[in-house]
This record gives sequence, C-alpha cells and structure tokens, in this order.
Amino acid sequence: MAELENEKQLKIVVAGHSSSGKTSIVHRICNEEFSCLYYPTSGVDFFLKRCTVQGDKHVRIVVWDIGGNTLNSEFISKCIYAAQAILLVFDITNASSFISVQEWMNKIRPFFPEKTPVIGLLANKCDMEHQRAVTVERQTRFACEHSMLLHNVSARTGENIMLCFQHV
Repeated sequence: MAELENEKQLKIVVAGHSSSGKTSIVHRICNEEFSCLYYPTSGVDFFLKRCTVQGDKHVRIVVWDIGGNTLNSEFISKCIYAAQAILLVFDITNASSFISVQEWMNKIRPFFPEKTPVIGLLANKCDMEHQRAVTVERQTRFACEHSMLLHNVSARTGENIMLCFQHV
C-alpha cells in the first residue's frame, strides 16, 4: 500500500496522422501486444501502465491516445493540458503522415508558451525500411529544429518502444 502512496503520475499524449500506428504503439507499451487489425480511434482513448523506474520509483503512466481525425478540433487543448510529454507519431512509409506531424506541432506549440513538455517524434514502422517515404535526414532535421527527441520504432516488432518511453 505504501508503494501506491508514493506513486508518481505521468501524463503522456500520443498524437499524429490516422493509421500512423499510434494505438499500436500504445498497446505495445501498455499491454505488451500487437494486433494487425486496424480500428481508427475516434476522439481519445485512455490507457494505464504502472511501472518501477530507477529501481524503486513507482510511476503510473496515463496515456492519452488521440485519434488522428481530431487535429482540427478544439478538443486538443483539453487533451494536451498538463501533459508531461507529447509523442507525435508518423509512418515512415507515408509522407503525408510526416506532414501531419508538422501540422500537429503548429497546433500544440501555442498552448505551451513558457514550459514546454517533452516532445518526442516517433518514426513508426521502422521494420518496413524498404518502403520508406520519409528520409532519415528529413526526420532528423525536423526533430532538431523543434528540439524533439527522435526515435525510430516499430509497434509490430517492439523495436525501441520501451526505450522511447524510458527517455520520457
């Protein structure tokens, strides 16, 4: 019981283009599973993951999985309010999903004029490198220009998924 009393809460928002793999990434981190079935997220879904970091610190991670169709919604400000981290996801095989990340950045930056949460850029589907439509140079330049963490991940294989959440 004392463990739960000392538990810290971390709010992470996962956003990006429809079908970029946001929900698959969230399922991989929270449920340690992957499904090939695609069901678009409408609005927002919530997930919870409890873990221990640095040996003895208990953390409750609350993940807000925002549907890709909410980019032009007034709902965004409510979703990102009090977030400690925002992870913007794009599909490396879909150039328009990368353009969508730029639109998400333009949308969320005004809500954080002073203290910006950690913002990560997740280049998803790195297991499909042979179909890459967004160059590594382009994604790296964008991440540097916006002071973002950058991770090449695969929800399918689990590659670098835990690593990106640990960096947050």
